[in-house]
Amino acid sequence: IENDLVRAELAGLSGNDDAYEALMSDLSMALEHLDEVAQCQDGDENTLVDALQSAGKCYWSLGMLDESRELYEDALTRLISIHNDDASTDGQPPDHPTIASTLHTLGSIHARSGDPTEATRWYESALAMKKRVYGKRAFHPEIGKTLNGLAMLKVHASEDSSEATHSHGMDEDWEQAMRLFEEAERNYRYFGLDRGDGGRTGSIKEAHGSNGGMHRNDDYTDHPDVASICENMALLHRRSGDHQAAFLRYKEALRIRTAGAENSSDNDTSEVDNVTLGLKLSVADCLRAMSKWDEAAEIYEKALAGHLKAKTVETNSRKEDRSDGSSWLPFARESELSEDGDDDDEEESGTALESVIRHNLGLIHAEMGRFDQALAEYDTSRRIKIALAGDTHPEVASTLNAIGALYGAKGEPERALAHFRQALYIYRLHSAELGEDDPDVVNTQRNIRLIEKSGLKTGKEDRLTMM
Repeated sequence: IENDLVRAELAGLSGNDDAYEALMSDLSMALEHLDEVAQCQDGDENTLVDALQSAGKCYWSLGMLDESRELYEDALTRLISIHNDDASTDGQPPDHPTIASTLHTLGSIHARSGDPTEATRWYESALAMKKRVYGKRAFHPEIGKTLNGLAMLKVHASEDSSEATHSHGMDEDWEQAMRLFEEAERNYRYFGLDRGDGGRTGSIKEAHGSNGGMHRNDDYTDHPDVASICENMALLHRRSGDHQAAFLRYKEALRIRTAGAENSSDNDTSEVDNVTLGLKLSVADCLRAMSKWDEAAEIYEKALAGHLKAKTVETNSRKEDRSDGSSWLPFARESELSEDGDDDDEEESGTALESVIRHNLGLIHAEMGRFDQALAEYDTSRRIKIALAGDTHPEVASTLNAIGALYGAKGEPERALAHFRQALYIYRLHSAELGEDDPDVVNTQRNIRLIEKSGLKTGKEDRLTMM
C-alpha cells in the first residue's frame, strides 16, 4: 500500500505513470555504484561520500526516509573526518559548505518523517554553520534554503495546534514563519550583496564597492526556490484570509515557473506543466475568494480545456504503447476495469483534477445565478469523484452539499434537504475523532436547520454554506 501511495504521488507530480519505475531504476544503479566504490580499497573518500549521497537522494525521492537518513548520516561522519583538520576545539564539526548542506538535508528528512524537534535541531545547526561559512552579513541561497525549511516547521506547528486560528489573521507561529520566508527570499534575491550598516535590510550594499541602494541578483531573482518560497507565503496569506496578498504571491511564483519552463532545455516538461497548472488554479481560487467570478471562471475553463486535451493525448499514447493489455492506473478501483483488462472507459471516468475544477466552476456559476450550468458542473464532478473514490468519500459529500445549497437558492427545499442529508451521512462516517464537532458536520447541520427553519428565506447573515 505504501508503495502504491508513493507511486500515485510521483505520478501526480510528474504527470508520468512511469516515474516510480524510473526512480527505482535510478536507485538500483546508485546502490550498485555505491557498492563498487565501497569495495575499492584505494578509492577516494570524497567519491564514497558522493555515492552515499546519490543513493540517499534516490531513497528520499521514493519516500524511503529511514534508508535515506542512514546514508546521509554515514556521509556526514565521513565528511567530518575528511575535514577534521579544520575542526574547532569545542568538538563541533568543522565549518564546510558540504557539511552544512548535509546537515540541512538531515533536517529535511526528519521534517518529512514528522519529527519537528529533530528537524529543528539539524536545521539550526545547518543555518549557524552556513552563516559562518558564507558570512553573517552576506546573503546566500544556501542560507535562504534553510530559513525556508525552518519556516515550514513553523507552519506545520501552527497547523497541528488546536488553538491555531486559520480564518482570521495569523497566530504567532505563522507570523514567525512569514518573517522567515521573507528573509529566505531576500537571501536569494540579494545574493552577492551584504547587509550594510548593522545588517539592516534597508541598507543593503554590494559586497565589493557599490554605490549603495537596493540591487537584486538577476541570476537568483527567478530561481525555482524563490517560486517555492512565494507559494509558501501565498498559502499563509490565503489561510489567514488575505486573498489579495496570496494572489500576488501566486502570480509571482507562476511568472518564475513559466520563465523557467521557457528557458529549460529539458524536453520532458510534464512535471513543469503540472506545477504551472496547479499555480493557475491557485490564482483562480484567490480570484474566486475575492468574488472576481468572470476572471476566475476564465482561468478554470482554460485549465480544464488544457487538462482534458493533455489527458486525451496521454490516453491515446498509452493505448498505442501497451502490449500486454494492462497498465497501472493511479487511484483506479478494480470495478473500473473490465474482465479482459481493457480500460477504454478510463477517459470517460475523468480525473481528480477535473472533478475539482468542475466543482469550482459550479460554485462560480451558482454565485452568478447560472443555476443550470452550476448543476451540470456539480453533477459531472460528483460522478467523477464517485468513480475514482467511491460514493462515501468526503469529496463526494462536499459536492452534494454544494448541490443542496444550489437547490436551496432555487427554492426547492425537498431536493436541498435530500442532498444535505446525504452529505451529512458521509461526513459522519469520517468524523470519528471529532464527532458532531467536526466542521463539515457542523456546517451541513447548519444548512439543514436553515432550510427547515426559514423556508429558504435567508439573508446574507444566514447564507447556505456551499463549501
